[in-house]
Amino acid sequence: MLVDPKKPIGFTIDTDVTFTPDHGHIYQVLTTFLKTTQLDLHLTCSLGIQDWHKPLSVSSFELEGIFTEFKTEPILSGMSITSIGARLTGFHSITYGQDGRLSQGNVYDYSLFGTLIWQPHFPQEVSFQISESSGDVSLALGLKEEWVHAFGVSGLTVSPILLLADVNNSCVLGIAARPTISLNHFRYA
Repeated sequence: MLVDPKKPIGFTIDTDVTFTPDHGHIYQVLTTFLKTTQLDLHLTCSLGIQDWHKPLSVSSFELEGIFTEFKTEPILSGMSITSIGARLTGFHSITYGQDGRLSQGNVYDYSLFGTLIWQPHFPQEVSFQISESSGDVSLALGLKEEWVHAFGVSGLTVSPILLLADVNNSCVLGIAARPTISLNHFRYA
């Protein structure tokens, strides 16, 4: 069953898609650029809170697709993507314009996310997310676990590593890094 009317809030649909040559450019990007043969995509679509006694009303939605068991050949020297997904979120927005008038419309946010391995630079999976929202672009990279003997330095441990970069409509770049570093049991945050 694709829809479970017994869920207390929200309306969600799940399905699986297998990409074939009939899917054109998407198939070409997956097989040529990402160099993958795993073409099964799990899709989830959430249509927000619903009243089960009234017709479907959509004021917001989220469509997310994740490739299951994703495997690629190295894209760059030593870099392979181990999981990848995409998310599209839409919602109704009400704002005041510069002239003070009320305006409304739909707003859409896009994200590409996943994990990659980049040997020998990082000994574990690196999570990534690239997002666009109202013209602002964000990039987040992170290591989930401690990196023991980081950069080959004995006794150097870094955890967690989180690098954030944002570019907004005015071309302002903001970068933040939030690691905790310890060297031979001395901690720096």
